[in-house]
Amino acid sequence: MCTQSAGGQPPPQSSQSAGGQPPSQSSSTMCTQSASAQPPARPSPSKTGASLATSPEGPHIIAYVHNFSPLKRNKRNTIDYTTLTLKTDATTTQPALCYSKTKRKLLHEHERKRAPIKISRYTKSGDKTKIVINDKTLLAKPDDMDYTFQYYDDADQPVTPLSDLLKDDASKEDNITVCAKVVKVSYPKNAVTQQSRGNKVSEVTLLDTTGTMTLDLWNVQIAQVQIDCVYRFTSLSTSYWNDSKKFSSTINTAIKQSFQPDLFSLQFKESDDTGLQNKHTIIVPVISTVEEVQRYKSCCNCKKRIIQLEFIVKCSYCSHMMRASSCPTKLYVNVNVEVADQKKTLTIFDDILKATLGELDDQSVDTIAKQLLLLENNSITFNNKNVVTKMEVTS
Repeated sequence: MCTQSAGGQPPPQSSQSAGGQPPSQSSSTMCTQSASAQPPARPSPSKTGASLATSPEGPHIIAYVHNFSPLKRNKRNTIDYTTLTLKTDATTTQPALCYSKTKRKLLHEHERKRAPIKISRYTKSGDKTKIVINDKTLLAKPDDMDYTFQYYDDADQPVTPLSDLLKDDASKEDNITVCAKVVKVSYPKNAVTQQSRGNKVSEVTLLDTTGTMTLDLWNVQIAQVQIDCVYRFTSLSTSYWNDSKKFSSTINTAIKQSFQPDLFSLQFKESDDTGLQNKHTIIVPVISTVEEVQRYKSCCNCKKRIIQLEFIVKCSYCSHMMRASSCPTKLYVNVNVEVADQKKTLTIFDDILKATLGELDDQSVDTIAKQLLLLENNSITFNNKNVVTKMEVTS
C-alpha cells in the first residue's frame, strides 16, 4: 500500500514542473516504495558511461613522459604522429603513440617539466602493445595522493657494450640501449615497402670502447645524428644480415646526444671496422654442449627472419607480404666449446652445417644436436662475431 501522511494525504513532492504542478506519476510508480521508503536504485555506472571510450586496463594510468620523438608521418602518408614512452614506475615502461596535435604539445610540456600526467579514455594499437592517444583522450594533472613514484631519468639505465652484443647468439633482441660515437653515415638509400615507396634507410657505424657495430637508421631518424658526435640510442633491435649482427632503429627508438669524453675522444680507423671480420681457427676435441638448434623462416625478399608465422606473413623489416610456404627454411645452432679452459659460444648457420653434416632437411633438431656432439677433432674457424665460417673434422 502507499505510504501517507498522518492527515491521509500523500506526502508532498519536492520536484515540480515549470507550471508549478508536480510531475505526473502513475499509481504504480507512486506505490512502489515500501514502508522503509528506500530511494530508487541509481543507474549502473557502466551504462552511464557506455558511450565513452574506456581504457582497456582500467579507467586511467599515471606516468612520466620519456623519449618524446619529433613529428613523424605514417607509411601511408595520411597522418602525423609522435612516439613516446610512458614510465608508470621506476622499472615499468609502456610504448605509446600520439595522433592528436593539441595533446602532443601537452605531453611534450610534461616531459620537459618532468611532471606526471594522468591519461584516460585511451585506446590500444592493433597488436595491443602500445597505448594510443587521440583527440578523445583526456590528459590531466594527477592528485598528489594518486601516485607515489618519482621521475626516473632514462640516462640512469645501464647501456650495453657493443662487444657484449657481438658475442651473443643469432636470436633477435629488442629494447636495447647503447651509447656510442657515430663515425660513419652512409648516403640514404630508397627502401621500397608494401605500404610506401618513400622510405629511406642509412647505415650508421657506431663505435664505443669495446668495438664497432652497424645501425640501420630509418627516415626522419637519419637527420638526428652527425659524424663524430656521441649519442644515446634507446629501444634498438638486433638481427643478423649476411652472417653479421647489426642494429635497426624502431618506431620507439629515441636518440639523444650525450657528452662523454671517453667516447668522444675515440679515434676510428677503417681497420677497426674490417677487424670485426678477422677469422680465428681453433682445434677442439669435441663440442662440449649444444645450447640450441632452431629452424626459422626467412623473408623471400630481404632474407631476414620472419617473426610471426601465419598463412600469409609480413616481413617486419622490408614489409613485403608472402605465403609462409614460399619462405625458405633456415637453420642455426648455438654450441659451446672449450678454448684455453674458457667456454666460448659459437653460432653455426645452415650452410656450414650442411657442408659438415650433409642434408638436414629431414633431420630432427635432436638428431642434428647428436651428430654435432659425435664429431671429434674439429677444426673451427670463426670471426669476431663468433659466427662459424668454416668447420671440418681433422684426421
